[in-house]
Amino acid sequence: MRHAVGCSGLRFGNMRAAFGMRPPFFRLHGALEKPSTLGNGATYQLFRNDVEPTWEDPSNANGGEWSIPLERSADLDDQWKRLCLAAIGGQLTPSADDADLDEVCGCSLSLKKGGSLRLGVWTKHRTDEVSQRAVAENIRRVLSLQKE
Repeated sequence: MRHAVGCSGLRFGNMRAAFGMRPPFFRLHGALEKPSTLGNGATYQLFRNDVEPTWEDPSNANGGEWSIPLERSADLDDQWKRLCLAAIGGQLTPSADDADLDEVCGCSLSLKKGGSLRLGVWTKHRTDEVSQRAVAENIRRVLSLQKE
């Protein structure tokens, strides 16, 4: 059986909090404003501690991002929490025996100034089609999204 550590840090603006397991995540998550109540321009980011949420970071330099546009609703809070827990638990990473367990670098929630919002999942290897398809399927499963 393979084990993935998953993501272990949450950023809110310039503030960064690290954790290694789900219980500390729930304490931090409970203390933050719910995504559905955030103002335009706000961003939450959950990335592995060894990865900065910039395209210049070596783990992201050859990576990509799955972007999921959403409507502002009560479901947003639950979807963000499910995505974070899946990232922490390694449920977004490809499950093949030879898969890179660090394929998912992090996830983000962005509320744009124009009012649109999206969830994002940042990946390490945008040209690895097998891994990218696996990550996309895992995102769909975790968020209960339909294929387009």
